[in-house]
Amino acid sequence: MGVARSAPRSFPGEFHEAGLADRTATGRLLADVPAAGPVDAVVHNVGAVRPAPLLEVALSGLDAPSST
Repeated sequence: MGVARSAPRSFPGEFHEAGLADRTATGRLLADVPAAGPVDAVVHNVGAVRPAPLLEVALSGLDAPSST
């Protein structure tokens, strides 16, 4: 599964178009993705590390400065 502001031309799996700076889109994504089925892992490249189960991720935590 991939997530980005805009969809790539091709992607080898499910893709969700959402700008993570858009709190409404991110909130919808955090609600919709786990409801659709199990998520085994999340890998990101936003430059912050905050390990947590997906259903425990809070939007306010994404705004907080990184402790790493």
